[in-house]
Amino acid sequence: MLGLAAAMRGHDVVALDRMPSELQFQFPPVTHHSADILDLPLAEERFDQIINCSTVEHVGLSGRYDSTDSPDGDLRAMEILAAMLAPGGQMILTIPVGRDGVFSPYHRVYGRDRLPALLRPFSTLEEQWWLKDMAQRAWVPGNRERALDQPGSESAYALGLFVLARADQELSP
Repeated sequence: MLGLAAAMRGHDVVALDRMPSELQFQFPPVTHHSADILDLPLAEERFDQIINCSTVEHVGLSGRYDSTDSPDGDLRAMEILAAMLAPGGQMILTIPVGRDGVFSPYHRVYGRDRLPALLRPFSTLEEQWWLKDMAQRAWVPGNRERALDQPGSESAYALGLFVLARADQELSP
């Protein structure tokens, strides 16, 4: 749906998903690819913007989304995505954050150890931290320390939102 929204705002969109799209639409600015990022299906492509929304934490965890087991698949996927960014390009990333953990087959939660490894190919331009307020049943703004201290599970974690650029490119002031 994010790809469709971007296309409706005038962008050409390449949508990559391990599983075939369940969406029943044909919209010319959206090109769908069903493949595993680790197989380098778009290795020769360069993108001005990559939206990596609640995705990378699943890469390499078998048992869901027809994925193969690759303990560092998420780290490799981020290296691949960094290489696919065009000069000056940016990636929007959303991931579960809290105390480091792997909750197979559901997802990883990124904390003080795994988060720096995940972000290594990038420079962080902007970051936000969100915590789940169970009383209000809503996401509320938080800070890095509180977010990374949240216990993780199959269904509980904080959220990290990032705008990233390739670490090897000069950043504008």
